[in-house]
Amino acid sequence: MALVIFGKIIGFIILAVLIPFYFFFFSLWFPKVKEFATGLIPDDGKSKTVALLQKMDAAVAGFVRGRIVIAFIMGTLLAIGWMIVGVPYAILLGIGIGVLCAVPFLGLVGIPLSVGLLFL
Repeated sequence: MALVIFGKIIGFIILAVLIPFYFFFFSLWFPKVKEFATGLIPDDGKSKTVALLQKMDAAVAGFVRGRIVIAFIMGTLLAIGWMIVGVPYAILLGIGIGVLCAVPFLGLVGIPLSVGLLFL
């Protein structure tokens, strides 16, 4: 049992280190990665494929921007509302739940937490 828990902790630490590391280097060399990936597309359908990939990129970028805006608005409104109602740590809780709202349906974690804090 302890070995399983230890393995999970080590796995989490490895992911917590590697994901930012990979993200940094991928962001740093994104133009070269994009050029390499474009070179893998066959010439006969390259224009259609690149156009489709650009549309997909625009759609995903719009979704991510929208989620960030929603998270900011939700965090602000929740913090203000919880301050009015009297929830302890309303600003910190609002910011935290706002960040969680960036992932769809994950922001619902804050409702039981805020009700519990208000009850206390």
